[in-house]
Parts: sequence; C-alpha cells; structure tokens
Amino acid sequence: MSNDYFTTYVEGLRDIRWFVSGDEAIAYYVLDIQEAPGIESTMLAERFKVKDGLITEIEVVFAYCRVPVENAAAPDGSDMCPKDASPPPPVS
Repeated sequence: MSNDYFTTYVEGLRDIRWFVSGDEAIAYYVLDIQEAPGIESTMLAERFKVKDGLITEIEVVFAYCRVPVENAAAPDGSDMCPKDASPPPPVS
C-alpha cells in the first residue's frame, strides 16, 4: 500500500537533528507542506526506543505553522512558530 498522504502533502524534510543516548534516540526535523491551505511547515520531534535491534516505541510530537520555518536549528529558538501563525480552526 502506498502512502499517498506523504507524497501529496509533504514537499520536503529538512533540518534533521539526531540525539542518541543508550537505547533511545530523538529526531527533531521540519516537514515543508504543500497542498494544505493554511499550513506551510510542521515541526516534529520523534522519540524512538530500541530493544534487541528493533524499534519498540515511537512517540511523536508536532506543531503546524502557517508560515514557513526557516531554520529550525536556530540555537536561540528564534525561529519557533509564532503564536499568531498557528493554523486556522478546521473547516466543518
């Protein structure tokens, strides 16, 4: 089965940063979004737990942003999505 959601809406993945400690790893990255009105970027954090060479847990936290995220790796946090750039409410 193909993943049409990913290929339809995700334009790119960038600014990935990995942090690994023991049997856990965390990845921070940005997805650039297309074809989704009101959403330009999504910032994600994923935590992976590995046991005996297999991923046993995945936890994902994400935030949509109406403006493009320019540099998610800014050390001072200056490129975080501004409060007034959060996505609009869902269309009913």
